[in-house]
Amino acid sequence: MLIHATYALELDEATDLLGSDDEILLLASQLEKDIESGGQVFGWVSSRYEPVDTSINNIGKCANCNALTSDCESEEAVTAVSPGALVGGRLLCDVCLPKGHPLAF
Repeated sequence: MLIHATYALELDEATDLLGSDDEILLLASQLEKDIESGGQVFGWVSSRYEPVDTSINNIGKCANCNALTSDCESEEAVTAVSPGALVGGRLLCDVCLPKGHPLAF
């Protein structure tokens, strides 16, 4: 079984995590330990990190619950986060979208 997981870290401008491979590997190692502590077998395959600028990427926080989401009705949808859509000018994640919306969970 292959499980793909996305972890989002919200960093303030003063935090300089980006560019530090050692810190990213430390985080990945801790995640692996956390999963294995639950009795699950976890084999690390790969990791990568991507800085995301919410002011220029199609990614933002849901107006209701603050989940990281992307407007999947846009051509620039970011599929690594929860799908969402703009409703009445507000970005909503799939859980918070109104019932009947094609992307609603």
